[in-house]
Order: sequence, then structure tokens, then C-alpha cells
Amino acid sequence: MVDLHNQTSLEVLSSLPSIVVGLFGFLLFVIKFRLGFSILAGGLTLAFFNLPLLIRSTEIAIRNVSREQMNAGLALGISRWEVVKKIIVPDALPEIVTGIILGTGRIIGETAAVIYTAGQSASLVDFSDWNPLSITSIVSLETS
Repeated sequence: MVDLHNQTSLEVLSSLPSIVVGLFGFLLFVIKFRLGFSILAGGLTLAFFNLPLLIRSTEIAIRNVSREQMNAGLALGISRWEVVKKIIVPDALPEIVTGIILGTGRIIGETAAVIYTAGQSASLVDFSDWNPLSITSIVSLETS
């Protein structure tokens, strides 16, 4: 299904550390696409980070479908699309769902990609005024 060039690209993409993917997401989504530090930028970065695992698990799930089942469906005269829709996908669905769950666990565990794209979305604190006697200072000692 996946040719050698695409398989090599997937292997390279899956071998990247999360800090590199986080910097890539920062440069592409936050700076280039001007999404800013947002949940959208973090979600897109994590989706990009999760692609190799999902593609690989889906490919393995489809390859595990029995060839006899596919040939039997074609021998009954149903179209290739119907074979995919009625035989291949239902048989591969449990493994695909397992891959999605494993990918979700991997996404939850990755923090570096989120730090660079969505984790810094809190408002910045102004540290220029450290006078405790000033009302505008963040370290004001006012008790009222």
C-alpha cells in the first residue's frame, strides 16, 4: 500500500523527537500561519506528530484482513468499493480504533510540542514595576 518513498518518509517523521516537532509547529503554525500561541496551533502540531503512528497502524490493520474474504466478496459480484465498505473496513475497524487510542495516549504524553505552540498562551506578566508601594505593581502590599 505505502510505497518505499512514503514508508521512508514515515520512518523519518516518526523518529523525530518531540522537541523538534514542537519547534516545527512553532515555526509553521505560530509564526508562518500566524495562529499565535493557541490550542489550534497545538492541536495541528500534535496531529502532525501523530500521523506516522496512525498511518502505520491503519496500514497493518488493512493488511491483516483476510484475502479470501476480499476475493469472496469480489466473486459474489459486488464492486471494489462495496468490498472496501462492507468487508475490509468493518474487519479492520477494531485495529484502527486501537491505533487511534494508542495515538491519543502518545499525544497526551507529549508536552514539548504543546509548550512551543499552545502552552505559552497565558498572558504575559509585566515585571518592569516591582515597587511594593505602588498600586500598579504586581507585588503590591495593599491589603484592602
